[in-house]
This record gives sequence, structure tokens and C-alpha cells, in this order.
Amino acid sequence: MSKNYKYAGSNDYKKVAWYKYNTEDTHDVGSKKSNELGIYNMSGNVTEWCWDRYGNYITNPQNDPYGPDSGSYRVYRGGGWNRRAYDCRVTYRGRDNPHEKFNHDIHIGREGYGLRLCRSSK
Repeated sequence: MSKNYKYAGSNDYKKVAWYKYNTEDTHDVGSKKSNELGIYNMSGNVTEWCWDRYGNYITNPQNDPYGPDSGSYRVYRGGGWNRRAYDCRVTYRGRDNPHEKFNHDIHIGREGYGLRLCRSSK
């Protein structure tokens, strides 16, 4: 059951996230505290691409929304080693075009995006 933390596993980002002001690079998974499900690095370290298309939220409650049926922007979440602590919150989501060769992180150095593979039980 979720404890409604601000960051994945804690309300203190220093316990769970590698972010812009406590590192200059990525770190091994598991070097910070996990979330309630035992999953590491859901806040900070590497920003993660999501399958969802980016769009405005609707006001009706939804279970696992995927966003609009079309559009070029995809959602990213989790913040990364080169992001502010604010971007590492569980409620933060950003957008970018996955077809672009470069993005807004390129001026910092190397790329800050990754992905987490998962599989449904179906």
C-alpha cells in the first residue's frame, strides 16, 4: 500500500534520489533507499521514458491512462542525475519527442534518459 510519499520511497529526496545537486553522474541501481514495492531508483538517477503519450489530464478518475490516441510527445518521469529535486517527485511528468536525436539535456553532457522494462501479467 502506498504511503503517499513525495518521492519514491521517502519524503526526503536525499534518501532516494541522485539528482543535480548531489551527483555529477549516474549511480548503480540500489545505492539509495527503495520504494514501498522494493523498486530502486524510481526517483532520480535516470529519467525514464514511459509508453504514455503526453496530453492534458482529464477530470474523471482513470485507472492507468495512456494519454491521447495520437501525438508525437511521450511522457518521461522520475527525474535524473542532471535534474532538480523538484523533477524527481512521483507526481512530476515531462514530455519530449523520442524521435529527436538531441534533447534539452545535451548541454549538460551525456544523455539522461533510460527506460525500465516491465511486463503485465496478461
